[in-house]
Amino acid sequence: MSALAPPVAAALVMGRTVLDAEVTLTRDFAPRRAQGTLATGTLSSSFRADLPEDGRIDADAKVRLSAGDGAMIGVELPDRLITIGETNLALTANGPRDALGWSLALDSARLQTTEAQLEGIGLRLAGEDLDTTAANAPLALTAKLTARHLQPLIDGAEMLAGPLTLDARATVDPAAPGAEIDALTLTLNGIETTFDGAVTRRPSTAATR
Repeated sequence: MSALAPPVAAALVMGRTVLDAEVTLTRDFAPRRAQGTLATGTLSSSFRADLPEDGRIDADAKVRLSAGDGAMIGVELPDRLITIGETNLALTANGPRDALGWSLALDSARLQTTEAQLEGIGLRLAGEDLDTTAANAPLALTAKLTARHLQPLIDGAEMLAGPLTLDARATVDPAAPGAEIDALTLTLNGIETTFDGAVTRRPSTAATR
């Protein structure tokens, strides 16, 4: 499938692609259970979801990305190349659709961009009471990012080389242009910075002549 995939995803579907899935439907074709696996030369994944009539959701998924033998995988973006080491991702969702609990856990051996290289990366995100029945429901979450070593690749930023830790609590409102940061602590090589308040996005403007 790599020949059919866009450049950004080509490295994820190298080699043979195998999909094995099973879906259980009601007589009205409403899904009640789904499970399956997907594997390529660099990616292996599994998923499961139970959707009973009471409207609850019980689902999880796991993804492993690896080229083997410590090799890096390149992901081409329009303006840069990102290389990724062995990475494992786990997702869960459980609860009623109008008060869903969810979590994301990501562990990666290495990640490199034009600006920096990270080793021993761990990311944890979690939230509760997410209303999936509302189009623009606020998303309250906790986040923790760790890296065993950060190596800046930008001139003048060498002093920041070392371990990295970020802890945050925030609420993202899709209807608003930003997020409300309840608390954020960033530690870079022993230098600690804290922040709280609103983070907003500037509206994009188009130049006219």
